Amino acid sequence: MTNIFLYDDYRMYVRDAIANKQSDSSRKLSLRSIAYKMDLSPAYLSTVMNKKKHLSVDTSLKVAEWLSLSTTEIEYLTGLVQVTHETDELKVGKIQKRLSGLAQFHRRKNVETKSFDQILDLNHISTLVLMSGAHSHVNVPQLSKLLKLENSEAETILTNLTQAGLTTLTDSKYHRSENCSHLMKSAVPSAAIRSFYKQMLDRSKWAIDNLQMEDRIVGTETIILDKEQMKEAETIIEECFNRITALSQEAKTKTQVFGLGIQLTKLTASTPDFL
Repeated sequence: MTNIFLYDDYRMYVRDAIANKQSDSSRKLSLRSIAYKMDLSPAYLSTVMNKKKHLSVDTSLKVAEWLSLSTTEIEYLTGLVQVTHETDELKVGKIQKRLSGLAQFHRRKNVETKSFDQILDLNHISTLVLMSGAHSHVNVPQLSKLLKLENSEAETILTNLTQAGLTTLTDSKYHRSENCSHLMKSAVPSAAIRSFYKQMLDRSKWAIDNLQMEDRIVGTETIILDKEQMKEAETIIEECFNRITALSQEAKTKTQVFGLGIQLTKLTASTPDFL
C-alpha cells in the first residue's frame, strides 16, 4: 500500500496509489474505468493528473473512498488539496503545520512498528539480552552455538536487529546499540506484543516436556478472585516482576537467558448461572 505520509504533493500520491492498485489487480484497470469507480469524469481525472486542474476537497473525498483511506489519511489528503487552493499565507502555514505533524507521527509510527515486527521471534529477544551480558560482541557462528540455531537462522536474526537499529556491525562482530529505547515507543505495538506473548507461552509448554527441573520453575494454581481484587493482584505481580528483574541484575556470568511470565487468565463466564 502506498504510504501517503511520505508525500507533499497530492498528485504524485494519487498517481502512485492508482499505479499500485493497477499492479495489484488481477485484471487491467484503465484510468477511465478507475475514474468511473471514483464517480469522476475520466476527462477531469486526466486533466488533474496532467497538472491542468486541481482536485477539489469534495472530489478528493471520492478518491479517498476508492482508495479505502483511513480517517487520518483522508485528513492528510484533503489538507494537501486545500494548500493548492488557499491564497491566505497564514492559513496555508497552519495547514502545512498540521500536515507536517501528521506526517512525522506516522513516519515514526511505521518505522517503530516495523521494528517490532522484525523481532517477534523469541530468539531475537534472547540475542539482545545475551548481548547486554557476557556476550557483548557476537558473530554468526557464536550466536548459532549459543542459541542452538543454524548459521543461516543466526545471520537472519542479526540482520533483522541491525536493520531495526538495535545492533551494529563492527569488525565482523555485532554489538547491541547504545540506545534501544526507541523500540518501546511504537504507537501500535499490540499485534507484535500479542504474538510475542503467544511465543512465550508456546516456549513454556515446550520447556515442561524438554527441560530438566533445574532449568525451569513451573507452577500453576486455579483461584477465585473478585473483580475488585484485580488491581491488588496486578500490583503484587508487578512487585514480583521487579524483584526477579532486580535479582537478574546481580547475575555474575550473564550467559543464560530465561523467559519470565506470569499469567492471570479468566477461566469462567462473567456471571456463572450457579452464582
